[in-house]
Amino acid sequence: GGKDPGTYMNEGIQIAQRGSLVTHDHAVATVPAAYRDLFFPSYNNAYYYSSRFMGFFLVNPDEGAVLGQFPHLLPAWIAIGYGIDGLTGTRNVTAAWAILGLVAIYMAGARLFGRAAAAAGAGLVAINVIQIWFGRYPNAEIVMQALLFGALLAWSRAHVDDDGFFAPVSASLLGLLLFLRFDTVLAF
Repeated sequence: GGKDPGTYMNEGIQIAQRGSLVTHDHAVATVPAAYRDLFFPSYNNAYYYSSRFMGFFLVNPDEGAVLGQFPHLLPAWIAIGYGIDGLTGTRNVTAAWAILGLVAIYMAGARLFGRAAAAAGAGLVAINVIQIWFGRYPNAEIVMQALLFGALLAWSRAHVDDDGFFAPVSASLLGLLLFLRFDTVLAF
């Protein structure tokens, strides 16, 4: 599926197996310091030493500390899926989020435009080739769809109904989006 899905899956499985966002790679730690630039070029960056694999940063070559380059919300859910049902669970995480996204579209649409329009909108999104395509493999866009429409629904309930419960729910969902993709700031 490309760089992003492979990185998400690898990082999620690493989190599930090791219980940490940072992975310690023994092969990296055993490379002598004199030869590191042959394998892991230093870019004189304070945040990471080099790229170990595509999608992962080598944070500390002495310890072999490797960190995924993407925010960690989706890999954390993939780790939960791995804990529930192994590799099959990791593959089902995106499908579950795609279904939650469609439910969120329906619920927000029903709140704003009525049930008939919401059912039509959610139905059209459900059969759209983009939704089906992105619902097949790990990507942040599907999770973003569920969280953003859920946040809009909660915001609507907090703002229009003056229901104080939904204001922190909306804020929490919007805050979670920052741990999914930083460019969701544009949605704010």
